[in-house]
Amino acid sequence: MNSPNFLPIADLTAIDGDTAPPGTLAYFPHKRVEHFGLIAVDQEGTRRVLSLGGDQPFAVHKAGDGLETAIAISNWRIEVDPTSAVANFYDRLSAGQAFIAGADTGLVGYFAGPGIRPMPVAINRSGTINPASNATHRGAFTRWRIVTGPAERPVVIVDSEQLAPVAS
Repeated sequence: MNSPNFLPIADLTAIDGDTAPPGTLAYFPHKRVEHFGLIAVDQEGTRRVLSLGGDQPFAVHKAGDGLETAIAISNWRIEVDPTSAVANFYDRLSAGQAFIAGADTGLVGYFAGPGIRPMPVAINRSGTINPASNATHRGAFTRWRIVTGPAERPVVIVDSEQLAPVAS
C-alpha cells in the first residue's frame, strides 16, 4: 500500500491467522510478512495463504504454524476493469488475474515453495483452491482491486496495478 487507507475499526477483527477460516482477507503485521493475504484451503484440506503483496505477490504458500495475530478485513469484494477482460481464462490462466466462472469469482495465484515449479492456481472468494465450475463462459481480468466500504466511497485495500508483475 502506497498511502494509508482508513477503515472504521469496527470493520476490523484481530484474529489468529493459524485458525482463521478460508476466505478471510487479512493483514499480517509481522516483519517476515507485512502484507495482505487471502486464507485458503486446498482439496486435501491443507491451509494455504495467497500473498497479496511483499516479495512474492500471488504466491500461494503452505500456511504453517506461526501466522500469529492478523487483522481481518470484513465485507471485502473484488472490483474489476471490464476492459481488461481475457476470455476463456482456463486456456490462459495467469497468476495475478481476477476470474469469473459462472457464479464463482476469485483470484489466480501460483504454488510456491522449495522444489515446486510455479503453477497457476485459482482461488475463489470463499478460499477454495481450484474451484470446480461447469460454467460455459469464463473470463479473467488483468486489472482489479480489492475494496471494502460503500460502493459510492470504496476503500481500496489491494490494487493489482500496484503489485509487482508475475514473471511468466
